[in-house]
Amino acid sequence: MYPMTCTDRQYDYQGGSILVLTITDTMLLHIVLNHPEN
Repeated sequence: MYPMTCTDRQYDYQGGSILVLTITDTMLLHIVLNHPEN
């Protein structure tokens, strides 16, 4: 059996959840860098 974290990561990767999460994090990062006052 795989560790729970590895299994969840693999499932999320196959489902594209990590990709969406990465895009969202990147967008939020750009917003923070462009608007540090917020």
